[in-house]
Amino acid sequence: MVLNYGLAIVGGGPAGIAAAIHASRLGLTTALVEKNELGGQANIAPWIENYPGFPDGIRGKDLISNFKDQLAKWKVKVISAEAVSLNLDENVFVLKTSAGNILALNIIVATGMSPKTIGIKNEIPYADPAKTPHDGKDVLIIGSGDCAFDLAAEFALSAKSVTICMRGEKASAIARVTERAKKRGVRIIKNSDPTKIPYDIFISCIGKNSEVPFVQNIIKNFAGLTISPAEAKAPKGLFFAGDICRRRLRHIAIAAGDGIAAAQSAYERLKKDENNK
Repeated sequence: MVLNYGLAIVGGGPAGIAAAIHASRLGLTTALVEKNELGGQANIAPWIENYPGFPDGIRGKDLISNFKDQLAKWKVKVISAEAVSLNLDENVFVLKTSAGNILALNIIVATGMSPKTIGIKNEIPYADPAKTPHDGKDVLIIGSGDCAFDLAAEFALSAKSVTICMRGEKASAIARVTERAKKRGVRIIKNSDPTKIPYDIFISCIGKNSEVPFVQNIIKNFAGLTISPAEAKAPKGLFFAGDICRRRLRHIAIAAGDGIAAAQSAYERLKKDENNK
């Protein structure tokens, strides 16, 4: 299968979805490639309080449901496949996927990052409470950031017990999030070895890894490439958006803004090329 698009987007998280919506609105023929569930990690966020437009906050899965509805409204072509490699044939990108090749004049890479793991048996990185049966179970979470404490507070609603094991002395999560977990009875252990704490369910929330195979392939194929939230200096027409280029600034609003900016830049690039013909 060979498809032809003005823009192909790799990654169906908030950055990729926002890019696809904006690009379609601008009139670009757009394809969105995602191997897993649309929305990515945002789906498991128990409560999002800093996304504009929702004064009382919103559950991650509900926000992503809104994203999906808007994506469907603009009739974006969503391709369920894994992106494998990217090459340039003259002025056209050849995106190889598990479903076939896609030809596009512009590419936005919005893959996000992959969860880091410890390597403990039956470890679940960034577990989704809705998909992880935990009623009456002892849940152990290792991590010290917002996500660890957010998930702990959510699991505590029906688990027998929830313990957060921190490898250091201080939590990096904001006070509002840690206090919510404490109010729900979450136990916090500092400077601890998780292998010495009994549990039924082990969840790791220890950060993300930027070494995504598809992105590593791009770096290999295009020497001197800098991954930043903008158009690459070379090759032209290649953009990055969202967590993959933000690293620590992992917020849905930032990712969505990156996606919209990348789509706008791709559109302006195509219009400029048309005007120069």
